[in-house]
Amino acid sequence: MKKLLLAFTTIALGFQTLAQTSGGPDLYGYTWRDSNDPQGPVYNWIDVPQLTDAQEVTLLADDNTRGPFALSAPFHFYWYDVSTFWVGSNGYIAFGNSALASPFLPIPNVAAPHNFIAGMLSDLNFDAVGNPAECWYWRNAMADTLIVSWINVPFWDPTTQFTGANTFQIILSTVDSSITMQYALQSGLTNVGPGDYMSIGIENNSGAIGLEHSHNVYPVANYAVKYYYPANTTFQVNDASCNYVTNETTGGIFVSKSATDTFKLAAEIKNTGNTVLNPFNVQATVKSPTNLTVASNAIASDTLQAGQTQLINFAQGFIPTNAGTYQFSTTTLLGGDATPSNNSLTQEIVCIDSNSANQWLGYDNGVAGATGISWQGGNGGVGNYFIPPYYPCNIEAVRCFITADPSLVGYSAIIFDDDGLNNTPGTLLDSQFVSATTTGVWNVSNTTAPITINSGGVYVAWYMGGPDVQLGLNTALPISNRSYELLGNAWAIYRNRAIEDLMLNIKISKLTFQGLDENKNLSLQLYPNPANDAAIIKVHALETIKQFSYEIITAQGQKVSSGLAEPNQSMAEVKIETKSLPAGLYICRILVNDTVITRSLSVTH
Repeated sequence: MKKLLLAFTTIALGFQTLAQTSGGPDLYGYTWRDSNDPQGPVYNWIDVPQLTDAQEVTLLADDNTRGPFALSAPFHFYWYDVSTFWVGSNGYIAFGNSALASPFLPIPNVAAPHNFIAGMLSDLNFDAVGNPAECWYWRNAMADTLIVSWINVPFWDPTTQFTGANTFQIILSTVDSSITMQYALQSGLTNVGPGDYMSIGIENNSGAIGLEHSHNVYPVANYAVKYYYPANTTFQVNDASCNYVTNETTGGIFVSKSATDTFKLAAEIKNTGNTVLNPFNVQATVKSPTNLTVASNAIASDTLQAGQTQLINFAQGFIPTNAGTYQFSTTTLLGGDATPSNNSLTQEIVCIDSNSANQWLGYDNGVAGATGISWQGGNGGVGNYFIPPYYPCNIEAVRCFITADPSLVGYSAIIFDDDGLNNTPGTLLDSQFVSATTTGVWNVSNTTAPITINSGGVYVAWYMGGPDVQLGLNTALPISNRSYELLGNAWAIYRNRAIEDLMLNIKISKLTFQGLDENKNLSLQLYPNPANDAAIIKVHALETIKQFSYEIITAQGQKVSSGLAEPNQSMAEVKIETKSLPAGLYICRILVNDTVITRSLSVTH
C-alpha cells in the first residue's frame, strides 16, 4: 500500500528469461548459482507448515515486519554474525527492524534500509478479507537451518486489494553460511511500475556491498538460487558504529525540567568490522533548544574484537534546566572508518515543565510540512509511542494536526497500553472518533475518562475514518524514532521514521495525592521507569512520615533488594540501585507508615 501523496499507474509488465545461471563475486566474495547451472542447487521445495515445530508468522499485513525471531545459532552474514531476524511482508528477511517498501531499488544501494535478504522483494500484501496469504518459519533440531516460507501471497492491488499468488522460501544454513531461495509458484503482475518493482539479492549492513540476482524480473516456478559464502576473502573492514543512544532504539524520551537532576549520557558502540580495533575516541554532545552545546565529553573505547560491543558511560551528564527539545549525539571517531553512515546517532530529548498543571507530550515542533500522511483506500493509520516523564500521571486528551479532510471522513484517536509481547501495543485503553475536523490546526479529543499510568508507556494511534484525510508530518531535527504505521490490526515501524515525526500528541497531568489509602493523602513517584542504573522513590504526605521502606520483588516472588530512608516532616526519598538487577519487570512494594503501596518497575540495560 502506498502513501496517498505517491501516485502509481498499473502497467503491463513483461516476463524476462533468466539466461544467466551464476553471478558474482561481490566485493566481499559472495557468488550465486541457480538450479539451471550444472554446479548449482537442485530445486527441492520444503513444505514448512507440515514440519514439526513450524511457527506461523502472524499479523503480517501490507508493508510491515514481524519479529524479532531468534536464530537457533548465529548466522554468519558477510563479516558479522546475526542472531535475530525480522520477516517482511514484502518478501524479505532483515537483520534489523526496518521496513522495505516501494520503490524496490537495485541491490546494493546506499539508500537505507540495509542488512537484508530479498527472496522476492516486491509489493506483496497479507491484508484484506479473503486473502489466502500465509508465512511460516522453521528451525531444525540440529539448530543449523532456518526456513522462512511465503505461501500464496498476492501482490497488492489498489482496486481489489490483492491479485496473483506467489510461493517462495529463504533457507539459511549455518553449516556453510549459505543462503538458498526457492520458488514454487509465481502468478500475476505487481501494480508497481514502471521501474523498481522487484529485487532479489542480498545486501550488507552499510548498503555498500551486495549481490543482486535480478532486478525487475519475475522468478519462474520450480526454480532455486543459492548464495555461497566465500571460502576465502581478503576483504578487510575497519568499522566502528554507534549501536544506540540511551535505549536500544535511540527512541525519543521526555524529561522534567530540573535544577539538580543530572541526565546521564550513555551509548553502546560496536566493532562492526572484521579486524581488531585499537582504542578510538567516542564523542558525546548535547545541544540545547537554542543549539548551544550544554555538554560535551569524549572517552576512549576499549580494544574491540570483531563483533564486540561496549557500553560507554560518559563522565559528564547534563541538567535540563530549560523546557524544549535537546539533541544528544554520540559519534565514533575511528580513523579510516569503512562505513561513516553508522558512526553517529542522535536522540531527541524533550524537556517539559512539570510544575504546570498539565503538559502536552509531542515529538514535533508544531509546524506541518507541505504534505501529510494518508493511505490509499482510507484503511490505515499511524501511531506514536510515549513514555511519560513522571509517574503516576493521567492521560487526559489526544490531539492530531489535520492537514486535509476534503470528504469530512474524520479519524479515530486510539490509546493502547504497552503490555503486549515485548512491550508492543496490548490492552485497548480508549478510543474516540472525531467526525468534525478542522484542517491546518490541532484537533483535540478528550479521553472518555482520565487514564492513569503508573509505569511504562502507551501507544497512541491516529486511524483514518475514510479516504483522503491526512495527518501532519514534521521534519524538524531531531527525529524521535518512535513512530509506527497501522494497516488493519498490524503495527510496524513507520517507513519514514528516520526522517519524519508524526504530529500526534497526548496531554498528561500529575496525580497530586495518589496512594492506596486516600485518608493518608499520599503522593508517590517512582522514576525513571523503565530504569537503567537506578530509580528514585519520592513520597509526599500531609501528615508526618515516621516510617518509610521498600522491597523489590521479582515476578516469581523473590526479594532481590530492600532499603529504607530517613524521612522528614512530610517527604521521603530513596534511591534504588538497579544496575546489578537483570533486565525485566519487578514489583516495588513501598511501606509508608502503615500504608503499603505497590508499583511495577521495569529494568532495562
